[in-house]
Amino acid sequence: MRSLLAGFTTRGTSFLAAGLAAAVAGLALGERDLVSVGALLFVLPLLSALAAGRARYRLSCVRQVSPARVPAGHTTHVIVRLENVSRLPTGLLLAEDAIPYALGTRPRYVLDGVERGGVRELRYPLRSDLRGKFTIGPLEVRIADSFGLVEFGRSFATTSTLVVTPKGRHVRGRLIADLFEPPEAFRRLPTTELVHFQAAMLEVAAGPEPARGSTKRARKPAAKPAGRA
Repeated sequence: MRSLLAGFTTRGTSFLAAGLAAAVAGLALGERDLVSVGALLFVLPLLSALAAGRARYRLSCVRQVSPARVPAGHTTHVIVRLENVSRLPTGLLLAEDAIPYALGTRPRYVLDGVERGGVRELRYPLRSDLRGKFTIGPLEVRIADSFGLVEFGRSFATTSTLVVTPKGRHVRGRLIADLFEPPEAFRRLPTTELVHFQAAMLEVAAGPEPARGSTKRARKPAAKPAGRA
């Protein structure tokens, strides 16, 4: 019973209070119509809570972080796959994926409902300027009835890990790619030709390799003494 009462939304609580007040006022004034309206307002949230509490919803959740390892300042993408594996369609779903505050605000989604065997994919980007290891999840889902009078929350146990590495490890490769980016005319060539072009540019920038062999300096021939006149 406590779980049912705790699941009432603000609208559901308002319906209960208004129905109770209308029923008491109708009894005090002798207005049967007012008593009937009050009883209807009071019973409707209770019936919605009973129906939502007895529904056997079974949902499965799979999360994919791609890529799971990124340098600081780069963006990764998260895909959450939510599937209804029960025999009943769900009502209104409010989904929220838990992420650390360093990665931004929690993504929230409102789903009109998931049919029997239906699948919904939730996508959102993540970006962090701080390095470290972050835990993504778990996904929290709140199921509401059609009238918005009750909500019941459920949480999944599955989580994912995002690793953010320092920027310095990728600075050199990025600078080389920016400096030797092919001109616009060369971008129309096949990928293999572009790779060869970039390799040739790097070879020219590096300069010729030092000659292999002895590094000893050649001795200058000894100066001959000047002859006598």
